Amino acid sequence: MGWVRHEEGGKRAMKWTNRAQARLFEVAPGVAHAATRWVAELTRDQEAARNHAAAVDEALREVGLWSKPLSERLSGLHARVAADLHLIRFGAVGHVKSLGRGVTGPAAGAILEAVGGGSGVIFGCTHIGLFHHALIEAGNFASEIMVVTGNQNYSVDVVKRLEMLSGLSIRMERAQTSSAMAIARHLRRGGVVATMLDHYVDTTLSVNAPFFGRAAATPVGIFQIALMTKSPIIPVAVVQSGDGWATEFDHAIQAAGTAPVLAGTVNGRIEGMIRRHADQWSNWAVLSKRWSKAREAVEVSSRIAVDATEGKEVVESV
Repeated sequence: MGWVRHEEGGKRAMKWTNRAQARLFEVAPGVAHAATRWVAELTRDQEAARNHAAAVDEALREVGLWSKPLSERLSGLHARVAADLHLIRFGAVGHVKSLGRGVTGPAAGAILEAVGGGSGVIFGCTHIGLFHHALIEAGNFASEIMVVTGNQNYSVDVVKRLEMLSGLSIRMERAQTSSAMAIARHLRRGGVVATMLDHYVDTTLSVNAPFFGRAAATPVGIFQIALMTKSPIIPVAVVQSGDGWATEFDHAIQAAGTAPVLAGTVNGRIEGMIRRHADQWSNWAVLSKRWSKAREAVEVSSRIAVDATEGKEVVESV
């Protein structure tokens, strides 16, 4: 019983904290945003933070981008993203919208043309900035969007807030093989799909494709679906602009060729965006895991080939 009372008390405290944050973001959004960044950094596990920073520095050195100023800017990225997410959750709608600096990049016309013509479009989102801001801007192009994510703990409250801020109807779909048909049907109806294309999750099939000069595990399913539905892929980044954010839509990549070739093309385009905004990409720490996953896949394939050859030789010698 004591544990139950403690849990209920914790829930009440959390609700009170959320209301307090919401009120603070409404009354003094600038102060609230700065305070959230400070608290996020203060409460972060220091050992985990050191390990994360070491992984970031290692990745930067591997790709030839390391510098002390860049490393220092990236050290504060975790707190900045946490504060941005809190702003979306609790900030007054008008204030959050006022921080949007609109759409930049060459693809805005292509999006309107594709959606207007009834063709499906895939937004290849990235961890450059907080992609939630791109969803808010997507309300200018569509009335409905399917978000394909590997995050199992996606907050319903955040989805509702994004719908309020964007005017979109947002449908969440888990990034897994069994979701392929639902995604394809949505695109064939002329729908818009948004998914993260700068990382890999184990619930999806992968292909090795070049990324920062090395083979990297890359989700292959979305590229197979793009080819099947003839849906263009548009890389997306959310870039800080003053005290707000601008959503950058890169050139549309037409679905053509094979899935591995298309994956390599998209990886190359996203790599270019990351290099332009290296201090705003929050996935540096896991880059080496994608390289390792690709190496493991090659090693497994090599072992299978050797085993198959040896088996054939045994059969022929009998």
